[in-house]
Amino acid sequence: MATFITGATGFLGIHLLRDFLREQREVIALVRPKQGRSGFDRLDLLLTLTGADDNVRARLQTHVRCVEGDIRAERFGLDPAEYRRLLEETDELWHCAASITLRGDSVAPWDCNVGGIHRVLEFVEASARPVKFFPVSTVYTSGTMRTGEFGEDFPATTEVFENAYEKSKQYTEKLIHDWWLRTGNPCVVFRTSILISDRSGVDDFPGHTLLAVARRLRALLMASPPDEAVRVRWPVDPLATINMVPVDYAVELMMAMAKTSEGTSLPRAIHIVNPSETSIHTMRMALEETCDVRIRAVPGYPARATHAEYRLYRLIGPFFPYFNHRRTYSTDGVKHASFALPKCPVVDQAYMIRSLSALRTSIPVSYGLEELKR
Repeated sequence: MATFITGATGFLGIHLLRDFLREQREVIALVRPKQGRSGFDRLDLLLTLTGADDNVRARLQTHVRCVEGDIRAERFGLDPAEYRRLLEETDELWHCAASITLRGDSVAPWDCNVGGIHRVLEFVEASARPVKFFPVSTVYTSGTMRTGEFGEDFPATTEVFENAYEKSKQYTEKLIHDWWLRTGNPCVVFRTSILISDRSGVDDFPGHTLLAVARRLRALLMASPPDEAVRVRWPVDPLATINMVPVDYAVELMMAMAKTSEGTSLPRAIHIVNPSETSIHTMRMALEETCDVRIRAVPGYPARATHAEYRLYRLIGPFFPYFNHRRTYSTDGVKHASFALPKCPVVDQAYMIRSLSALRTSIPVSYGLEELKR
């Protein structure tokens, strides 16, 4: 029997796959077809970048079956025989595939996140045997909540959101809950905060949120006159905090929690977060050091933005709501675990600077700036 994982080439998925192979599991990885490189070759490259040793990489050849398909399509886009084989071999499913675009009313989150969960639930229900089911959600189903503690109630009952991504993830939780009411099949939903890593990376590696922001800042710098210092005002709460959880810690904790879920009869949500919040000031200082851009926190968008600020707001405006939160996240599920918790690294300024080591000084001017044309 095998562990089936969707989104295996994503930032979380590839780290889960690495640790599944460390445990010598049989794994089936659903990956999107990509022109120019097979799904198996992509997994091999990405595993190397997670720090996987030679033993783990060798198990990719012997323990992993790579299936190229589409999470949104009927039967994942597979032929009936391949789909039946997948059903027969799967006894555990980790659903990591997701669209995390934050842009406005984009249909991408609904297409992938909502459409994808429909197909995954169809798959679990079609299995002839019970399938341990671990869908991944986000603590940002908390929506526009600015202060206080966001609990682990399932599903999240939030009604107002910062963007379509958050709303789509909350709606997937509702669909999972409705599915449980209809079928009685339990599951454990892992809500992660912002995943991050301080491992040296390259451009081929799936990026994390902080790196996405930094790349856009660097693109802004490279699009400016060479002798002109770039100074920008950020409309952020100077006392805000952000929760960033190292991906290695998150994966270790998720896998340990999954192993203790035997006998669960109800769907439940577990927050996978850093016990320590990081201040927006600390993040701002790390971005300044790595991007050579001077950033000043201001309480709101300036009445008269400079040309550089205008371009910046277009590029990373969707991220700004997350720089104005002071909320925290309940960790009752983890606190009541029956095992010794792993130690979570502190995400301080030095950690964030290491996490941005993949930032290329040679990023073309067009990186990110093409979004201004949309």
